[in-house]
Amino acid sequence: MPAFAQVNWWNAAYSFRFSVKVEFTEAVNKPVELPLNFTSLMKDAGAVGAFNSSSIRVVEVDKTGRVIDPKLPFQFDRDEAYDSVNNAAGNLTFLLKEKTTAARFYQVYFDTSNSIRAAI
Repeated sequence: MPAFAQVNWWNAAYSFRFSVKVEFTEAVNKPVELPLNFTSLMKDAGAVGAFNSSSIRVVEVDKTGRVIDPKLPFQFDRDEAYDSVNNAAGNLTFLLKEKTTAARFYQVYFDTSNSIRAAI
């Protein structure tokens, strides 16, 4: 699931990202809810440090990775046992904005608290 390649990187200030493919039929303003553990994602990417939940950005892209919407509204709700170092888990929610019958593609960017680039 996570894709950390540097291809079509939206903003070089971010150290990490993963890709999301959403398939709905005739969906409009439908919430997409993703249970995530950023601690695991950071470990997979070789990151060191605490997760910075303020660094999250959701970007809609086409199937080639070209940016369609760089400022997609989203919400990250922390789990009850959330810990930025050991269990940065929670639910990321965003809306499918327009009617679609095809797959939609998103990239979720994030960073650590150790990164000076995290508070963009």
